[in-house]
Amino acid sequence: MPGTGVSDARHRGHHARSELRRPVGRDPFCRPYSGYPAAADALARLRDVAAEIGIDTSDLDDASALDASAPGAVADVVDRGTTDEWTTEFVAWQLSRAWSEHRLSIRERAIMALTSDVAQQALGESFRRHVELALDAGLGTAGVRDVVRFCAEHGIARAAAALRELDNVVS
Repeated sequence: MPGTGVSDARHRGHHARSELRRPVGRDPFCRPYSGYPAAADALARLRDVAAEIGIDTSDLDDASALDASAPGAVADVVDRGTTDEWTTEFVAWQLSRAWSEHRLSIRERAIMALTSDVAQQALGESFRRHVELALDAGLGTAGVRDVVRFCAEHGIARAAAALRELDNVVS
C-alpha cells in the first residue's frame, strides 16, 4: 500500500498507535450520525492490515463496551429530574450507538470524544468526563495533552482553551 500510513509506518518502524490512525483521524469524525460507523470500520481495517503485514499492534488495547456505570453512561450526561423523556431517550440512543461499538477500544473512543469536545468547545462537564474516561482507559495525562494539542490543526485558539481547561481538570 504505497503512500498510506500503514506502509509508511512499516518502513519507518513506527508503532501502530502513532502512525496508523493519522490518515483516518485527520478530521473529527466523532458522532455516530456523521461518520462514526465508517471511521470505526476504517480503523478496524487498519488494525487488521497492520497485523497482516507484520506491524506490532500489541500497544492497541482490546475493544470493549462500556457498562452503565462507566463515564459516558446516560446518567452521567442527563439529569433525569430536569430533562424531558424525549431528550433522555435521544441521549440514550446516541450513547448506545457510539459507546457500545465493539470495533474500537474505550481508549480510541475516548480520544475521539476529546477531539469532538475540543472542536465544539464543549469544555465543561463533557470534557471533564471524557478526560476521566481517557485516563481510566490508560491514556495518561501526557497522552490526553497530546490529543488536545493535535486538535490545534483544526483551530489553535480552541486547542489553547482546551489545554487551559485540561490543566484545571488534572490538577
